[in-house]
Amino acid sequence: MTYSDNQDPYDRCFTQAARDWDLERLYPDLADIEGRPELRPFDKAALRGLLLVCGPTAIAACIGWTPRAVSVELSKRLYRFIEQLTGHEENSIKYQLVHEWLRKAGYMLPKPPFGDTGRITDPDRFFDREELLRQIFEALHQGSSISLVGESQIGKSSILSMICQLGPERLQLPLDRFIDLDMQYIRNEGDFFEALCCELALDETYRGYRLLRALAGRSYILCLDEIERMINQEAFTNDLRTELRGLADGADSRFTLVIASRSSLDELFPDSPLQTSPLSGICRQLDVLPFSEEDTREFLTQRLAGTDVSFTDQEMTDLFAQTNGHPGYLQRSADILWRHRGESS
Repeated sequence: MTYSDNQDPYDRCFTQAARDWDLERLYPDLADIEGRPELRPFDKAALRGLLLVCGPTAIAACIGWTPRAVSVELSKRLYRFIEQLTGHEENSIKYQLVHEWLRKAGYMLPKPPFGDTGRITDPDRFFDREELLRQIFEALHQGSSISLVGESQIGKSSILSMICQLGPERLQLPLDRFIDLDMQYIRNEGDFFEALCCELALDETYRGYRLLRALAGRSYILCLDEIERMINQEAFTNDLRTELRGLADGADSRFTLVIASRSSLDELFPDSPLQTSPLSGICRQLDVLPFSEEDTREFLTQRLAGTDVSFTDQEMTDLFAQTNGHPGYLQRSADILWRHRGESS
């Protein structure tokens, strides 16, 4: 793998990390460890992805590499620099830890109380959902697969992040037993198995019986986001869902699934009149609902704590009425009000 003089493909990747992280300080500090005047374009792009808790699959999709090539390059260089910068032992890093290590090292910028967009990966910014998480971890402890269903921007992706971050403690499992695959980065069936095997740290890409054998004696929590991508029958055949069912079904299953979608699995993948749908019956559906009015008020109060701005009871009532407690809409509306109140004070 060689580096191109054209840095544009790298510069366009994961730019949202600059909103939350002091990259002007972090880039030089890591470059000093390497003994270079600045980080290479790949290292900068990969670092931004890691700060957003993106793994090799997402990074590869953005920069045009393969997941395995990204994983190898991270292990050779950037992971070693981050371990040295944060004072951790060599080969102790996993991509899910980078965000937390560098946050504790003081590289995260102060954030406004509202305006979070997309997947929330910082547990300190994740609000409530404790009852839903309790149900999820209880089901996972029992070995039951789960289907999370809710409208767009309701918080499904953020819940998957919390499962992977809180799961090791809640379920007493190693961090590497949690796999988080965002299907929006997966183009086809071959991509899926390549990405899955890369996240599993397997040396080759396996599927079918070979994958079953490669995972003998091990089990994983496999989180799949944006499962709607599998509707594309030209890129994803019914065989993929059949294999997923085989890997996730039974007492000695290799995977327990957590699948996030906007519609129920029955609607996405309806049963054929002649045969049972591969995903039918193995996933317990849990609906991801908007915040109640009480939750909305608690969220607004919690986020405003420590700031010079407060919302009146009427303003909180109006925000709930405008957004119906939808977390994504609430973030945007509260951010507008917060900035307006700050400018007028």
